[in-house]
Amino acid sequence: MPRPNLVETVLRACRDDAVLAAGGAVVVAVSGGPDSTALLHSLHRGAPALGLRLTAAHLDHGVRRESRRDARRVAEMCAEVGVSLVADRSDGGRSRSENTLRRSRYRFLEEAAVAAGAGTIALGHTADDQAETVLLHLIRGAGLEGLAAMPVREGMRFRPLLGTWRAEVEAYCRRQGLEPLDDPSNQSRRFTRNRVRLDLLPEMARYNPRVKESLVRLADAARDEHAVIAALADVWLSLYAGGFSRAALALEPTAVQVETIRRAWSAASDGDDVPGDAPRLRQAVHLVITRSRSKGMLDLGRGLTLAVDGDHFHIVQKPAKKA
Repeated sequence: MPRPNLVETVLRACRDDAVLAAGGAVVVAVSGGPDSTALLHSLHRGAPALGLRLTAAHLDHGVRRESRRDARRVAEMCAEVGVSLVADRSDGGRSRSENTLRRSRYRFLEEAAVAAGAGTIALGHTADDQAETVLLHLIRGAGLEGLAAMPVREGMRFRPLLGTWRAEVEAYCRRQGLEPLDDPSNQSRRFTRNRVRLDLLPEMARYNPRVKESLVRLADAARDEHAVIAALADVWLSLYAGGFSRAALALEPTAVQVETIRRAWSAASDGDDVPGDAPRLRQAVHLVITRSRSKGMLDLGRGLTLAVDGDHFHIVQKPAKKA
């Protein structure tokens, strides 16, 4: 059975989304590569049927010499389809890590969304990106939430192409006569994700030619299972909001114990997605549920401490050092 075309895929994802079902303003992240070019083009074609108001956003990290030229090409693409563009340049990209560049990009996109009155930032992540993300998280020792990788909707972030393979996106660009930019940095093994895509996944495909599909299925299963555990952790936190009971938490399954402390930690960290690593989470759980210890403290980093005192535990700001 033939797959629907890209515009139909994007339309269906938007209609299935609780935020966009009624229309509204959307900021589209456009790097100029095939994924974001196809996303902008297909969203623009579907916008009248959905009642969407689009604004494109492009951040030039200054990583490559050609980046200024690429920024001009993105501006031309947006002008061709009649979508307004918000653009900025961030110098010093060569000296920054992948994570730093990613955080900088998301901060820029969020600011653009606020300025546009948009509740949604559309991103061009594909099923290939999902498979790569699962593998990256697996290598780094992620738990169930990490294996769940990227959801279609994550706060303001919206990924309507997450069920679409990169080859389909590139085929759409060819059919529509689009000319996306070719970013040579995608071939640079300086970045871990590129090494996973260029080296590790092809090697794994020798053992399972459909390894990317397997990784995407793993993400789907992990997300479903994590949703159940997260719901149980939220119920526990609501019941003991006045004081976290060590004895009550010890009665819960280990997965719920870990998720409960992770969510309490995240809330104390002003909602950081990943407030700490898995080993420190395990240390925190061990400290809380070991009843032989009536007092104890664990430095969580970022100015936070897990404190055990008698029958209760708390996550608190570390006391300031005396002058």
